[in-house]
This record gives sequence, C-alpha cells and structure tokens, in this order.
Amino acid sequence: MQPINFSNIQSLILYAYKDLHHAAYLMLHIEHPDLFKQWLDDNIGNITTSNTRAKSVALNIAFTAPGLHKLNLSQHTYQQFSREFKEGIATNKRSQLLGDEGNNAPEGWNWGGPSTPDIDVLLLCYADSGAALEAQMSHITSELEAYTTQIQQLNTQALFDRKEHFGFKDGLAQPNIAGVHSKAEESNSLAPGELLLGQESGYGTTTPFPHGENNFSDFGKDGSYLVFRQLEQDVKRFWQYLDQQNTEEDNKIYLAAKMVGRWPNGAPLSLFPTKEPDHLNPAIANNFDYSDDPQGNHCPMASHIRRTNPRATDLGLSDKKDNIASVNHHRIMRRGRPYGKPLHKYLSPTAMMKADDTEPRGLHFLCFNADLARQFEFIQQTWVNNEKFNGLYNDLDPLLGSRPKERGPSGDDFTIPQKPMRHKLKSIPQFVTTKGGAYFFMPSISALKQLINSNE
Repeated sequence: MQPINFSNIQSLILYAYKDLHHAAYLMLHIEHPDLFKQWLDDNIGNITTSNTRAKSVALNIAFTAPGLHKLNLSQHTYQQFSREFKEGIATNKRSQLLGDEGNNAPEGWNWGGPSTPDIDVLLLCYADSGAALEAQMSHITSELEAYTTQIQQLNTQALFDRKEHFGFKDGLAQPNIAGVHSKAEESNSLAPGELLLGQESGYGTTTPFPHGENNFSDFGKDGSYLVFRQLEQDVKRFWQYLDQQNTEEDNKIYLAAKMVGRWPNGAPLSLFPTKEPDHLNPAIANNFDYSDDPQGNHCPMASHIRRTNPRATDLGLSDKKDNIASVNHHRIMRRGRPYGKPLHKYLSPTAMMKADDTEPRGLHFLCFNADLARQFEFIQQTWVNNEKFNGLYNDLDPLLGSRPKERGPSGDDFTIPQKPMRHKLKSIPQFVTTKGGAYFFMPSISALKQLINSNE
C-alpha cells in the first residue's frame, strides 16, 4: 500500500473538525472564472490540509461537474470523472433510485434542483466560535462578491450532547481508514481507496482517478466525491407518532430506539437490548456486530443503523468475515451537521411532543466516498429505500425511507421481532424530507494548483 500524502489531501475528507463546533456552507455560481482562479491562487494557503491540526478555523473547497468545466479543466480529464458525478444528483433516473420522488423530488428543492440556480463551488467553513465563523464568512464573501453569485449560505447548529434533532447521539459509527487511523479494528477498517481516488481499494486495485496530460496529470488523485443533501426533520411528527403507539414515555423511547437501533445516549441495542444504560463507555459504542442477533430480536433488521451499516448481518455469504467484507465495500465517511433551532434545548422527548415550534430543522448530510454508485447510491437504493431489505416485506428505513412510494409496496411498516409474536408498527409517515442536494468533487491541493494554472 502506497504511503498517504497528507499534505496533499483536504482535511475534511479524513477528519471531522469535532472541536470546531461552528460551521457554515457557502454555495457559489462563478461569473468570472479567471478572477475566481486568481482568488483561489491567493487563498490556496488557507485551505486546511490533513497534515495540520485545525485550531480555530478551517476551510475546504469542492466543485460540481459544471464548476470544474467552467474553470477550463481539460475535456479529456473531465470525461474520466464518474458518470454519476457528471450527470448530477437530480436526474430522473437518479431521483428514482435515491427515493427523491414525491415530497423529496428535486422540483421542490431549495437548491440543487432543476428550477434553482446552478452551483459551481462549495466552500465549507468551520470555526471554534460564532464570532470567528462570522469573521471568516464575511471576509470570504466580501472578496468573492465581485465575480461570483451566492446561491445559498447554509448554517449549522451544534446540539446538546452531540445529538441530532430527533434526540439521538450521532456520528458514532464511522469507518477507520488504514494508514490514517490507528487502533482500527479489522472489521471496521477500510482501504484508503474506498475514500481517496488513486489509492488502493478494498478490492486490492487502485481506485480510478481522472488524469490527463501536461497541466492535468494525476488530477483526481487524493481527491474524493462529496455528497451533500439537506434533510429536513419533522421532529414533532416523529415523537407524536410514537406517542400514538403507546402511553408510557419509557415505551415511546423504547420504540424510538428500536427504529433507530440505538438508545438516545448512543448505546447500541445489540449490547443493551432492553434498557438504556446510565452511562455509555465510548470504547464500546461502535464495537459490536449483529452476528449473534440473526433474527433482529435485539436490534430489528429494519432499524436505521442496521440497514445503513449491516455489519456482520447474514447477507447470504459463506461466513461472518465475508459478510463484513461485503458490507465494507459500501461504507461512506459522514461529515454532516444539524441545522435549525432544536425543538427542546435538551432534546427531551416529552417536551418535543408538546412543542408548537414549526421552524425548519434537520441535517446537512455530507459524506465522502470514492465510488458514488457503489457506496452512497447503493446504500440509498439497496438498503434504505428497499422495503424487502434482508428478508423484510414492507419495511423502508423508518427515518430516511421515502414515503409514500410511487410504485410497489407502500413500505410504511416497521417490524419488531418479539416472542411469541412480532410487533409491527403501521402507517409510518415520512419524518425526513429532502430539501436540496448535489454531488461535488473535493480535489487535492495539487489538483487545485492545476486548476489555477489551466488556460485551455
């Protein structure tokens, strides 16, 4: 395995900036490519790379396919990008396989859809304080306002105890990358080429990367595809639906945990099937699989975390090791952040059921992968929006599933295996609605320099 050139890789791909609690995303349309390249040349030293620790602020940059084309990327190199990236996330075929239909359809998106302005550039800004972030954003926008059009500024909101808006601890199940993260369990360790183009993949081959001649040699190496989706969460509807199923608060939380696959504090049902522990040791929060729970009696097969990362679930292969290896070919690296005011400061289920606030809130979902079709799109189509996932019949992902489906079974059940008889929740409404989306490419530092010098 070739050594990783950390100084050439934008830091967000490998690290999550957990100490930088404030973040905002700026989407731009380039009006004057040459002037934008001059700005990029002046600011390339401000791009945060993986060989340095971000202390107070961090900045990363990514481009859509039209954005790269606009900056004079050679046609030969451009054509080597994946079809998914070049076509974009909002095609009719892609909307069908991702579940972006009905209420999720791109026609209704706030950005990234067919009726919204084209996005060329994404700037991702992080800071350790609100004041530092505001200063960073103000400086950037004042410099760029003469030769770009701002499409969207998407702000984020740090929530209590690193939870998401439904009230559950988030960001626990991230894969480790060989050669990057130490102390990685073999079952949760991915080859670097599952994340970075031009590196060794889980198949033992080099992940393809766009390249060309002269200015664009090795252009795509050390870059990664970035998926960005704005997912609006109907938090009150989630807890009110559970309130209608049971009158006891503990039972509502139990049902919610069954749907998520974890308790609110992040404890996995696989290790704590009946009761949320008072304290969770972070060392075991991700140290489990489903090999001893083949029927889903602890963690239901249809639960959100089991179907987005089936781990050692029996997927019909010969043994546990093969099942894990198969799942790991479809892993992603998540970098999302919540947005919007929480429905309750401490995310109390009882308080959220009674709240009247209708302010938009949700998740800015970001993830990196080296193969959009095999990783992100596979998870979305084959695991999240497949009502027959692993032996189920009418169960979509209870959180992310797109309801009502425009064809086939409704997918609005949630099956909880129990003895002597399983329990089935019916008529699950849509709790999460897609409000925007786009595919980006986050280039290496050397690729940024090649873009700056391009004049084709």
